[in-house]
Amino acid sequence: MKILTHVVLALLAITALNANAESSFSTLNGVVGESLNDHELASVEAKGVFDKGYCTWFVDQIVRGKIGGLNGWGSKYAANGVPWQGNAVNWLANAKAKGFSTGKTPTQGSVVVYNTKFFATYGHVAYVTSVSGNNFTVREMNVKGWNVASTRTDNIVTNSAKIAGFVYGK
Repeated sequence: MKILTHVVLALLAITALNANAESSFSTLNGVVGESLNDHELASVEAKGVFDKGYCTWFVDQIVRGKIGGLNGWGSKYAANGVPWQGNAVNWLANAKAKGFSTGKTPTQGSVVVYNTKFFATYGHVAYVTSVSGNNFTVREMNVKGWNVASTRTDNIVTNSAKIAGFVYGK
């Protein structure tokens, strides 16, 4: 039942996103890059407390150091990933409750938490791979479609209303 509920909710969210795809991408000022190929995604085990295919699962896997050659947050998190649970919209508060530093400035290796203005109901998380001035590049899942990983560049000034904050690794 849990899996069916997640699938239905994901399909509803994707339908809403696809209906507003033109405005969603133009207001994000994002440049969508290459997706991970099927082999890269298939090689990642479905470990952790997050369901495979969601943005939370994808970022958790990056934190573990399992995706795309990214270092993640180091060996301390390789086995268990992020030490909290919840939907993306709750990650900022949940990270603070676990003693993680948070803020409004992107840094390489931080996790950006988008509020529900970006992705209705559940929010969105992505892993920051680089920062240049007001622009930052992220690896993420489910912006281009269900279970699709992609790279996008965002702007902290232009999209500040959609960004709840950043979680910095320990």
